[in-house]
Amino acid sequence: FLKVVKGLLKSSDVIFSTLSTTGNGHMRRMGYVHDLIIDEAGACTEAEVLVPLHTLPDRLLLVGDPKQLPATVKSPYATTCGLTRSLQERLMYRNKFDYTLLNIQYRMRPEISRWPVAEFYDSEVENGSNVHDANYVSAVSFWTGDPYLWVQVSGEEQKDKQMSTFNESECETVLCLLLDMVDKHKLQPDWFSPDRVRIITFYKAQEDYLRFKLKQYNLNVTVS
Repeated sequence: FLKVVKGLLKSSDVIFSTLSTTGNGHMRRMGYVHDLIIDEAGACTEAEVLVPLHTLPDRLLLVGDPKQLPATVKSPYATTCGLTRSLQERLMYRNKFDYTLLNIQYRMRPEISRWPVAEFYDSEVENGSNVHDANYVSAVSFWTGDPYLWVQVSGEEQKDKQMSTFNESECETVLCLLLDMVDKHKLQPDWFSPDRVRIITFYKAQEDYLRFKLKQYNLNVTVS
């Protein structure tokens, strides 16, 4: 078995792996690689990025965005020691290494991208031609038909037995939005696929309560 694994690693042109897996015995006996490419490098701790460096790459390419989610570090002490900062962030902003900014975004409508582009990217990111197209809209919309909608909810936060937070009023408002869509556009239950509608929340209790309410109305909406 070990010979087979060694042979596969030696004969492969491209090897996909997590950072932690590159530290196992098979990978450590593999030898060097020409290029090491780390995706989502802005979300890795510096310690994690050090793991695959035993492969002694000729080149290291860090692909990611330090302006988005940082590395996940739960220890307050580790946070005070700076471990939430990624190697990519340090090289870009503290050590002033040159980097390439992908300065065209193809996902958000201009109305949505306007604030984050100005706030985080000094207005250096442009909108792709596709998001300006009049057809770059969904046939189904919320109340106003705008690309995004802010809804003020006056509710009270509660805690479940695991001390996770949920807010019944917020969940009821989300449910009202979805039911309004169903009624307005005559949607069938199977229309709610993950590529069309998703609900994102920060709390497990909120996620559980939303799923409970959605099930009552036979709405198969993805909640995470």
